[in-house]
Amino acid sequence: MHPLKRGTVLYAMRSGVPIVPVAIIGTKELYFRKRLTLRFGPPVQVPHQARPKRMDIDAALAKLEAAFQELLPLHYQEPQGPKFFGNWLKRLFW
Repeated sequence: MHPLKRGTVLYAMRSGVPIVPVAIIGTKELYFRKRLTLRFGPPVQVPHQARPKRMDIDAALAKLEAAFQELLPLHYQEPQGPKFFGNWLKRLFW
């Protein structure tokens, strides 16, 4: 998982909308007919503030990161077997 940026939380706090965490599992290696898993978490409520303070942004960001961690598997293993068109898909999406 990549570190989250403050911008998403900042915009959500200013507009007063919740953030819905979404995790896509299985994208480390792409190949033809590979199954990906898409998980949606419950909306994360952030306090509505027109001018949020840094401390409030960091607290909401920590809450959002925890919500993402709950969606991800603890020990993900790539499936074994042939990986058809893997190099082609890697070049296509990267």
